[in-house]
Amino acid sequence: MRKLLLVLAVVVCVGVGRVTAQPCNASTYVNPAPGSSTCVIICPGSILQIHVFGPLGPNQTPVFGAMMTCNPWPASLCDFECPFPPNPVFFTYDPVAWTYNSADGSFDNFIYGTGEGCLCLTFEGILGAELLGFDASAGDNTVMLTWRTASETDNEAFEIHRDGAKIGEVSSSGNTTSGHSYSWIDDAATNGVPYTYRLLARDVHGTLEELGVASATPQSGAGLVTGYALHGNYPNPFNPTTTISFDLAAAGHATLKVLNIQGQEIATLVNGQLLAGSHVSAFDATGLPSGMYFTRLEVNGFTATEKMLLLK
Repeated sequence: MRKLLLVLAVVVCVGVGRVTAQPCNASTYVNPAPGSSTCVIICPGSILQIHVFGPLGPNQTPVFGAMMTCNPWPASLCDFECPFPPNPVFFTYDPVAWTYNSADGSFDNFIYGTGEGCLCLTFEGILGAELLGFDASAGDNTVMLTWRTASETDNEAFEIHRDGAKIGEVSSSGNTTSGHSYSWIDDAATNGVPYTYRLLARDVHGTLEELGVASATPQSGAGLVTGYALHGNYPNPFNPTTTISFDLAAAGHATLKVLNIQGQEIATLVNGQLLAGSHVSAFDATGLPSGMYFTRLEVNGFTATEKMLLLK
């Protein structure tokens, strides 16, 4: 699954032949507007702050890619003649070191100069949705798909593809920084046949992005279990991902949440209608500290809680 994120494309650019003895006056701050391109100068020892304005959710982490050049030619988005000779390695950058500012929903990162060169920064916008989890639960000639997003921005709909063909679509519930829950039932499945489902997000511009893949094989009598149960997670202890399995004796609206030791909600993994049967949900604790956490299942008046230990 590729997380669906805010994209900040950074086009690395270097001069194509003009050498100058002028001082290197580095850029120190840039806050690109969506769709804009700005060329900045990098110098040895310089620090360039990239500030991405919010409001954004904490899961909408910016990303930057790199390609040549900044000088005015067809492959460049910046119409700027760099005053430095070609220099393919003149900066360092950690793409996962973004800092989220909860006060205004913005992000910051830094580019550290190791030589003289130019960067053409292009803010391309925000991808439609970021996925928290995608699950396929087999029934009797049916498969129920459930998923939950961490955030959505300008996302129009979700497309469901089975074995390479589109078979369904679910409209987005709207922009959010905390996510929505969705479900869809494939009632054209055949018992004994394995199916692979792909979930794609389609933004308001028609761009498709694959979010996740899930598989299931419907069986005669599938989904019939003797009772409700929360089986806990595996592996346990875990770092940083684990899966949580549970059984439902009857269809119903289910919630599966992760709580910290103070009882505060950390994540909602399931929040929607589920078929009777066995279910599995994934949990990613990246960004959380080591310690004891709890999973809580609530459905049809049934409540259960299990411990899980995160060790990093």
